[in-house]
Amino acid sequence: TVSFVLNFTLIFVLILATFVLKEIPNKKQIIIVIFAFLGGVIYFYPLDVIDESKTGLLIITLAMLFNTVASIYGRYINRSRLQSPLIITAISMGAGSLILLIWGVLAEGFPNLIIIDIVYILWLSLLNTALAFTLWNKAMQNLQATEITIINGLMLPEITILAILFLDEYPSILDWFGIIIITMSAFLIQFFRSPVNSNQ
Repeated sequence: TVSFVLNFTLIFVLILATFVLKEIPNKKQIIIVIFAFLGGVIYFYPLDVIDESKTGLLIITLAMLFNTVASIYGRYINRSRLQSPLIITAISMGAGSLILLIWGVLAEGFPNLIIIDIVYILWLSLLNTALAFTLWNKAMQNLQATEITIINGLMLPEITILAILFLDEYPSILDWFGIIIITMSAFLIQFFRSPVNSNQ
């Protein structure tokens, strides 16, 4: 249910990017966005949210909206190219991680770390976070908010592949159909960029 609601981020980013960032998509891009959205719907079908917690649905809907705003604001900051992607990553990730660290220590105390714990922390912080988000911010200098959001949707195929490899969980035929649509959309949208937006 959470992933299904987050799938709506793509539509909201398309709308906000058009009016806030003036990144007006061409007809082919709009079709591809709808195509990608439907791919997500196909993947999560059937989904019955009637019995889900109303509070939970409200919270994840707010999370989806905040995620949308983050995509728009991230693109707004990065496309100006006033700061390097490394600086933007250091400020945004540094502030967030510091708050989480303080909150965690206050709530649970400081843990006793062994060598393997430190290795995991360094891997997650330096490669999975610092390097990944620096590359992400670099990409946001050149790609429209809508394009970057579709690429972000590729996490679904990636997670599916990892689930097969490590959890022995295999998607259905319908799931594969949705995954193929999402993957194709991420590649196709790069070939139909409008001249104005491609120069930003």
